[in-house]
Amino acid sequence: QDLFEVAVMYSEAILFTNGIKDWIKIAAKRERPYMYFDKRDQDGIDDNDYKYSFLSGHTANAFMGATFTSYVFCSYYPDSNFKIPVIAASYLFAAGTGALRMASGNHFATDVLAGAAMGSAVGFAVPFIHHFFAQKNNSAETSSKKPQLMFSPYGVNVHLDF
Repeated sequence: QDLFEVAVMYSEAILFTNGIKDWIKIAAKRERPYMYFDKRDQDGIDDNDYKYSFLSGHTANAFMGATFTSYVFCSYYPDSNFKIPVIAASYLFAAGTGALRMASGNHFATDVLAGAAMGSAVGFAVPFIHHFFAQKNNSAETSSKKPQLMFSPYGVNVHLDF
């Protein structure tokens, strides 16, 4: 059951990260750094990708994964001796992704920093909210049964326990 919960949380985090990233890219329409070079990336121009620099989606996904992995690992294994190596390796790979995106001429430093911040926020928020509601539901089971209202993007759900 824990593996299924982690898979659901990770899927949600990926969907949120990519959804937020796409909306920001569409709204910002910032040209990529290679558009300012003498030799431009013709594939990027042909794919109409040259105007979606802000924010870095690769970096956002990498930092979402690093933060998610760090948070979930530390939650499930609070006494592990591998906490620091897992966190360090996760963020090392994420930072390397951002650095390589800048080195390739696809992103400015601000694109990478914004992607890192947004990805980290989502990577933390999704498992945090899941654990928050799990604790709340566990404490509600010990108290009296009451109807619960839950708000979702699709409307309002009413949960009744009998």
